[in-house]
Amino acid sequence: MYRGPAKEDFLVVLAAVATCIAPVLSAWGYLPASSLRALPGRLHPSETATAAGPEPAPPVRWLPAAHPSGGPEAYAPSPEAYVPSMIGEDARRRLGLVHLLGRYSTYFDPALRGRVANLRRAAAAIDGLLLQPGQEFSFNDVVGPRTPETGYVEAPELVAGELVPGVGGGICQLSSTLYNAVLYTALRVTERVHHSRPLGYVPPGRDATVYDDVLDLRFVNTEPDPVLLSAEMVENRLTVAIWGSRPSSREVKIEQSEERRLPPPVEFIADPSLPPGSWKVERRGGDGVEVVVFRLVYDAAGQLVHRERLYRDFYAPRSYAVRAGPGVDREAVRHALRGDRERERARELLRAWGLP
Repeated sequence: MYRGPAKEDFLVVLAAVATCIAPVLSAWGYLPASSLRALPGRLHPSETATAAGPEPAPPVRWLPAAHPSGGPEAYAPSPEAYVPSMIGEDARRRLGLVHLLGRYSTYFDPALRGRVANLRRAAAAIDGLLLQPGQEFSFNDVVGPRTPETGYVEAPELVAGELVPGVGGGICQLSSTLYNAVLYTALRVTERVHHSRPLGYVPPGRDATVYDDVLDLRFVNTEPDPVLLSAEMVENRLTVAIWGSRPSSREVKIEQSEERRLPPPVEFIADPSLPPGSWKVERRGGDGVEVVVFRLVYDAAGQLVHRERLYRDFYAPRSYAVRAGPGVDREAVRHALRGDRERERARELLRAWGLP
């Protein structure tokens, strides 16, 4: 357990007291609601603290008890899209939230500028968020609508199993990364929906899709003290971490068991314009898969104390559409497509590990 000098201990206690009484004072009318969003003295990225000046307060925001109503401006995330997390070790120490409860990283392609821009903007909205004991986090409430007015741009997104252009495309990688970080904590997930098909950046059964006010990721802080969320993007890696005031006495492992894999059907479309024996993929397909996800909890001695089945997810197969010239050997086509899918699965594993 961290034990700093007397002055640091005093700041930690002061921050903890403020953490407990600020929502009560706000509810009684002694603090304006806006004071729960940011502690005073937040530094702009272009500002620096001098040795002679006061130490800046960490850029922490409270999650309000009720999200404000209104137009897009009421939900818009901070205009600055930070790449590194603004919540460093010193800031966490001053808040008394120095113990890592859960952390997860996924990888992305930095060349996909629209997707990266959306990830940065959404990550800035959750970075530095404090969640009170018993309070429920809603991804859609915190991140807000994904529209051009709130700074989101067009990028590929998954709709009905197909990638199509959409404003805010790509932020499901953030919700999935956050979801996996939560799985390693004692926080309780209250709403989560998987995608219509497996994704490359997390294993099947470990994703969490979000869509406006229809699909959300929600979880409740079941800790006796506040928890702090941090999010950062470094090179091609997105990391979400959850911090608390008490060290965790347990180790958590997540396992997924693939129950079955279903090959996709192949729809052949006769095309006499193609040379005899040749064929062309009109629409790519993909395997269906059913997975069961388990959470295993170990004590400090490494003994398994709890094994929990979280859920069973099924991703339906996506059919191929193949244009076939005269005399095509359809079985040979199916065999070739099967090999193509196996190579794609290998590439997805490499991408999930952050390898080219």
